[in-house]
Amino acid sequence: MRFFTLCLIAMVAGVASAQLAPGIYIPDSSAFSATNPGKRTLFYNQTGVFQSNFIGPNNTNLNTPVQAVATADGNGLLITDQIADNIQRYDASGAFQGVWASGLDNVRGITRAADGFYYAAVAGSTANGGSRIEKFDFSGNSLGAATTNVVSPWGITQLRNGDFLVSSSNATSTATVRRFSSNWIFLGDFVTDYRFTQQIVEARNGNIIIAVFSLNGPGGTGVFEFSPTGIPLFKYDMDGARGVTELADGRLLATAGTNIRLFDRFVATGVDVAGLNGGTASSSFRMIYNHPVPEPGILAALGLGAAALARRRAKKSSK
Repeated sequence: MRFFTLCLIAMVAGVASAQLAPGIYIPDSSAFSATNPGKRTLFYNQTGVFQSNFIGPNNTNLNTPVQAVATADGNGLLITDQIADNIQRYDASGAFQGVWASGLDNVRGITRAADGFYYAAVAGSTANGGSRIEKFDFSGNSLGAATTNVVSPWGITQLRNGDFLVSSSNATSTATVRRFSSNWIFLGDFVTDYRFTQQIVEARNGNIIIAVFSLNGPGGTGVFEFSPTGIPLFKYDMDGARGVTELADGRLLATAGTNIRLFDRFVATGVDVAGLNGGTASSSFRMIYNHPVPEPGILAALGLGAAALARRRAKKSSK
């Protein structure tokens, strides 16, 4: 109970601060040069149109950023860094605020679950804790491994029914996407033989969409759409796919190294949009975070909470 109370206080207090803009955040982990704007995080609006570099270019704190997710108070981003072995915090303007969590050998994807906790995919060596899903509170304190029943985990998503799906970057393992209950009980493999799976999203129609990086599988590399039970339905052409998200209009936005591509639903070929954001042949686009527009009811509740908090502070200052 105390944890959720603290979360609510953090969110209410955050109403008075700058909030993270709704939209799409994509890290670019390529090396910065005179011709390549690397070490950054790009910002797109929710129709897939590039807006600006949210972080960078040439951010000296970033080494190999992989995925972003909003902070608990909604005032910034957390970004995993695979080579720096940490998770960094940035405010709503993109300014670096410090290291949120560290000592995470080969950290990759991250998500915030319905229980309020964060879960990060860590593919560390045996000496550094091994492959696991690490659990964190909203301040970045590690709460230990939620599960170690994973093989070189990469992406994590929580489905609307509470279950988790975890992808794997092990190109030789058949357990490429595993399913877990909301309390991390292993439920079985969701799909097998799709090698080096990365980001997973649940579409609004309940289908599961997975970015597959490697050629070494039955369908090769690309973005694959599956039924809710794991039956393959469609393949979108995207060699070396890493990230994917569903836009508000139902189209898909996907990343693959040097490409960012828009797909109409169930149309195999897409339209590249990477050239619109200063991307070059050396860009290295990663997984996607789609920050939603807050529900009006949530905003109203937080607004009332902020007002109550202000009254409480005013009473204290008058004593």
